[in-house]
Amino acid sequence: MKRITFIILALILTVSVFAKSEKTTPEMNAASGAVVTTELKGLVTDKTSNEALVGVEVTLDGTNEKTYTDFDGQFKFKNLRPGKYKLITSYISYNMVVTEVDDFKNEEIKIELDAAK
Repeated sequence: MKRITFIILALILTVSVFAKSEKTTPEMNAASGAVVTTELKGLVTDKTSNEALVGVEVTLDGTNEKTYTDFDGQFKFKNLRPGKYKLITSYISYNMVVTEVDDFKNEEIKIELDAAK
């Protein structure tokens, strides 16, 4: 019985030594050379009525990344490296909008579309 208890204790100690319990922050990842990513999210509304627009195409210029707004007019791009981006927003019966974003740090971008005449 003592031998089984000793083996169980040894296993618990081994697991606890190799378990990683600390949380990493983006700053720690940058210091270690890991790639830091963030997300770019936003809301697309009608400029006149301020209502959310559903199904608006939002493209990151110069990439193949594209998404569409949900039922609340929201969109999201995940795993982006921090930096400058150009968003191209297009929707049927609305004028296309190009929005430049820089250093967005997980903040929500608001884009207003104007109805085409």
